[in-house]
Amino acid sequence: MVLYSFAGNAEDGGYPIGDLVAVKGTLYGTTQTGCTVCTDLGRCGTVFSLDPATGAGTVLHLFDVGADGDYPWAGLVAVKGMLYGTTAGGGPHSGCESYQYYTGCGTVFALDPATGTETVVYASCGQESCKDGSHPYARLLDVKGTLYGTTLLGGHCKADRKDGCGTVFSLDPATGA
Repeated sequence: MVLYSFAGNAEDGGYPIGDLVAVKGTLYGTTQTGCTVCTDLGRCGTVFSLDPATGAGTVLHLFDVGADGDYPWAGLVAVKGMLYGTTAGGGPHSGCESYQYYTGCGTVFALDPATGTETVVYASCGQESCKDGSHPYARLLDVKGTLYGTTLLGGHCKADRKDGCGTVFSLDPATGA
């Protein structure tokens, strides 16, 4: 039985490739596309909620290819009433190598599911030469309140690659450190 079918437009989004997370009977996830200002391939992405009992879906946040992030690829993780996720592009930093068609280096974001308020917890490439990594694709992991994740690029690479070979990072969601 299909619970919800995405329209793939700016208001609804499309391509929900990441895993769903269940919080108090509601499902939450991300879509790779959907937003009102996107022109390049219609991407940007959304965070949505879905009531599995009724099939009612709601877009909680539309990414805008700006400082808040762009192209959420992975699913979300729930920690202390907040949802956390990554965007492979967007964010305030542009010191990373371009990867595919992204602008920006990616973000780790927090979303309040009650209000839809999204906050960037950390923006990739905040360190010189992107030693902290860029383009986080994978879902975050919560271990006793610390978030762990990976980036596709950035860091240091023994091979002669100026864009790096990726990183594994830890993040305090309360402080962004």
